[in-house]
Amino acid sequence: MTATQIVNTIVSTYQVGDRVEVERKGQSTPGRISSIHRRDHGIEYVVHTDAVDGGMGCVVNLWTTSGQSSFLRPAPAGGASR
Repeated sequence: MTATQIVNTIVSTYQVGDRVEVERKGQSTPGRISSIHRRDHGIEYVVHTDAVDGGMGCVVNLWTTSGQSSFLRPAPAGGASR
């Protein structure tokens, strides 16, 4: 494989540490991007969601080939929406 074959030219919409909202199962859950992995022809966002109602948050892995995801959006200004 040549260097040009393994270069990922997809631009990430987010950066590690960004506050985001994860849309899943019809609900919006606040979280933070904990890592971004560039893979072959796409980007994987790893998001740690905030703890809810005294419980634990969860880890959500989102894969995209465009750098954007319909399941992920910037958190509202001022932090979490809840």
